[in-house]
Amino acid sequence: MKKILFTLAVLAMTAISFNADAQIKAYKFGYVNSLEILDAIPEKKTADADLEKYGNDLYSSLEKMYGEYQKKIQDFQTGVQNKTLSEIDQEFRAKEIQDLEKRIQDFQDQAEEKVAKKRQALYQPLFDKINKAIADLAKEGGYTYIFDSSAGSILHADESENLINPLRKKLGLAPAPASTK
Repeated sequence: MKKILFTLAVLAMTAISFNADAQIKAYKFGYVNSLEILDAIPEKKTADADLEKYGNDLYSSLEKMYGEYQKKIQDFQTGVQNKTLSEIDQEFRAKEIQDLEKRIQDFQDQAEEKVAKKRQALYQPLFDKINKAIADLAKEGGYTYIFDSSAGSILHADESENLINPLRKKLGLAPAPASTK
């Protein structure tokens, strides 16, 4: 009786093991480098140029404010040194300088937010295009998972599972150079 139970237990464990192996083998994995794809998309150059122009416009406005700030400080220091400013004028100008400092700081904070929003608006269509192509590639190739090697989460991968060239083809891009992994 013990031999029969032992044999049944071994058979059950073997069946479970084979079933687990079959399930693992049913998964198909691939990987791409999404940053390499993003850099290869021609629209990225336009987005980069638009973002740079937008940032330069904001920076130009900030430089004007900073020039005004420096002039007010210089005028204030000159007035104090030459004793041409009354105590009331000194207090008034000091308050003006503090208000301008706050406006400059607020402008810098708002500019950073605006650049981040602009970047999101310019790049989101590119990310959507890449993600759609990856999803289509996964569906067409029967991939269960496609990893992004640019995120640094892949420690080893067989080059045969690198989907960079099929993805580039799907996006209408030239194949990657031979040295790309």
